[in-house]
Amino acid sequence: MKNPRAAVFLAALALLTCSRKSGAWFQDRGTSGYALDNFETSGRTAAQTGAGGVGFEYFNPAGFSSRYREEISLTFAPLFEGVNCYNASYALPLENHRTLWAAVSAVSVEDIAGTNELGEDTGAFGASETGMSAGYSAALFEGFYAGAAIKYYAKRIADYSVSAGTLDAGFVIRNKDSEAGLAVVSVVPSALGADAVRPSLRGGIKQYFAFRRVAVSVDLLYQGLFWQYSALKWFAGIECEYPRGITWRAGANRKSVSAGFGLDFRRAAFDYGMFYHPLGIVHAFTVTSRFSLEPSAAELRAEEEFQNLRAASAAASTRANLERKLLADERARLAKERKISAIYLSASRDFGEKKYARAEGKLSEILKIEPSNEDAKRLMAEIKAITSEVIIKRKILEIETDYKNGRYESVVENALWIIDVRPDHEKARVYAYLARARMYVAEKKYNDAKGELYEAIKIQPTNSEALGFLKRVQTVMDMEAK
Repeated sequence: MKNPRAAVFLAALALLTCSRKSGAWFQDRGTSGYALDNFETSGRTAAQTGAGGVGFEYFNPAGFSSRYREEISLTFAPLFEGVNCYNASYALPLENHRTLWAAVSAVSVEDIAGTNELGEDTGAFGASETGMSAGYSAALFEGFYAGAAIKYYAKRIADYSVSAGTLDAGFVIRNKDSEAGLAVVSVVPSALGADAVRPSLRGGIKQYFAFRRVAVSVDLLYQGLFWQYSALKWFAGIECEYPRGITWRAGANRKSVSAGFGLDFRRAAFDYGMFYHPLGIVHAFTVTSRFSLEPSAAELRAEEEFQNLRAASAAASTRANLERKLLADERARLAKERKISAIYLSASRDFGEKKYARAEGKLSEILKIEPSNEDAKRLMAEIKAITSEVIIKRKILEIETDYKNGRYESVVENALWIIDVRPDHEKARVYAYLARARMYVAEKKYNDAKGELYEAIKIQPTNSEALGFLKRVQTVMDMEAK
């Protein structure tokens, strides 16, 4: 591996992953882990009573994605009656806003006087609760960062000890003047001895003002999800940088107020916070050492300009794709209109020539392409009206009358009209053959007449008119042959 620190980090991550996990699933018992999950484990958050943590690594594993340099932070907070809180974290930035990190937090007390059931002195003992976590955060896309971490808890009281494991996950959304985030702490419920480690939900927003010299934060913590004793807590804080490199902080929540300051020396930083607790004033001190320099203001501006150019390029590409799609859609629309116009013109010619069946087929094709085409629907309605059953019956009556009266040309004309709209109409086809046979006999074209009569008999083999006429034609042909 090219980066030796990354190798060390991954080894630590594997060790934490393989750590022993114990305890039962979520039950309605006491809680544990909240002292470590929700205590203001840095001078910066302590100065704001816990506000500003939505995008901060102590409460959201996605918070480390804001790191531009490798760094180690150490926090010490002397509480009361010999109880101390410690925190150490290490961040290793990678390319493309990806970060590997690890952190350890502990609350401990020593020299607790011990007695037995008879009140006899058994000597002093100590107690501690420790949380170790390791995780990964990355930019999924511009302005959106996500992270996850595995966490290991251990509790010790004298010779008694228990441990448990769980997971944290969260995301942060950042833009030029604000950021918002949400984290689920202890996603997997577990137990630390008789105490349950329950999931909590923490979210909030931070808004920047005055060219990012002032920031206002509001956080909400829903502690103990799916638990009858769950609680909703709020935190508010403000930061003001003046002069450059010195940040003044203050905060409040429903039980406490806080204040503090921070000093940033580029290669190192110091943060101090103090807040009120019913047992006394709590102080927190954090020292941060950076092993590689963070980008300068010019580098940050260059990065911002690059991101803006990339966003502009993406927007231009999106517009070009949209224009290409619109052009393709317009071409498809024009091609469809040309096709419909050509089919409609052909159908109109067929209609004018009384070829209604062909015209109807072409109009049906148009309506499949464009069901709302009004011209096709109108012409189709006209064809339906012309070719209705009532009209066909009237035409058949005219054919029968004309045939009896010897108007054979009219018979053929009406029969062909019916055949055009109803190609399978037997009666019309038979009358057409009979009428043409009569016309051929009048012209003494007996063979042609016989051909027409044979076609009529194929359709209706028992047709007496066709059979009788065929005999008479054959008789005439025999007489002329003698």
